[in-house]
Amino acid sequence: MKKKLSTTSSLSPGVYSVEIRFTAKVANGIVSIKSKSSSKTGAPIEIKSCTYETDNKGHIKLIAEVVKGASFVKAANVVVTTTSAATKIIEPHVLEDQNDGSYTKYFVPKQADSFQMECKASGTEGKTFFVAPKTAGSRKKRSVSNEELSGEFLREVTGPGIKVEKVPSNYPPAKVFDLVTLLDGDDKIKIEFKATGADLDEGTATKYEIKYTKNVSLLYEDWDSIKTSDVATGSLEPKPASQKMEFSVKRDIFDDGTVYFVALKAIDDKGLSSEISNVARFYNKKLPEILEVKVFVENVEYGPEVDSGAKPGSKMGQICFIQSLAFVMLVLNFLNY
Repeated sequence: MKKKLSTTSSLSPGVYSVEIRFTAKVANGIVSIKSKSSSKTGAPIEIKSCTYETDNKGHIKLIAEVVKGASFVKAANVVVTTTSAATKIIEPHVLEDQNDGSYTKYFVPKQADSFQMECKASGTEGKTFFVAPKTAGSRKKRSVSNEELSGEFLREVTGPGIKVEKVPSNYPPAKVFDLVTLLDGDDKIKIEFKATGADLDEGTATKYEIKYTKNVSLLYEDWDSIKTSDVATGSLEPKPASQKMEFSVKRDIFDDGTVYFVALKAIDDKGLSSEISNVARFYNKKLPEILEVKVFVENVEYGPEVDSGAKPGSKMGQICFIQSLAFVMLVLNFLNY
């Protein structure tokens, strides 16, 4: 039996409730409430999808997508709660913003069970969130130009049920996907990434194994043959999952004029390691010194008198200091290689 109720009233922001009374016994019932903006030019924020994916190792990733019309919403607060069918325990999972409208986090059940998903997306007063237009192509190629919005909003939807038939004895750390290299002054290379966890993206990894090589294929085919980097400066103390990690390596231990490839693995307290991270690279090139150039200018026909008494039209020497164009080009080459 289906019943459709509708209203054309414009509702002010607030909390509303719906009361449904059944005149006969119903085994299962679903209530779906949809809204749309009263503005002809605006679109409401909504949770487009609330679901999960399972990889070939049985790891479950919770996924929610938040959109505003044809644009996606970034920097919202997105939480998925899972309710155990057996124990009735409700567990919240704060999803991480992927900067493309999607929010994800691994689900790490401790026992075989069935779970019900509920997705909630919200914004709080005083906190800015962003709306960016989607572009054609994959999520990674979407535009990230932002429209800033603020204010409160709350959206909730029910997701599918999750049936976990077998739980791994141990979970490894999740793979790092956002490893990048940057210039750090003129003598170091900075490496940045978001920390992963001990159990997928929960907790804190025990350590990170960082390796660099001139031969990128070794990272995938013979990881153990590459010497572990021992030239890091700064703290390598692992931080809790999703926090920013950064450290630097000294440039003078790398060959000049050479491209290097960098990757890492996270390792937990049981010795389990993550998959190899994405591979970052950098071009190591010593930067030239700033050049001092003497320029003798003849027949200066215009300009005010100077302290030396030189008149317009007289010869005078000037010393000019300019930065080498090569320096600028090398920096640009490093950043865009």
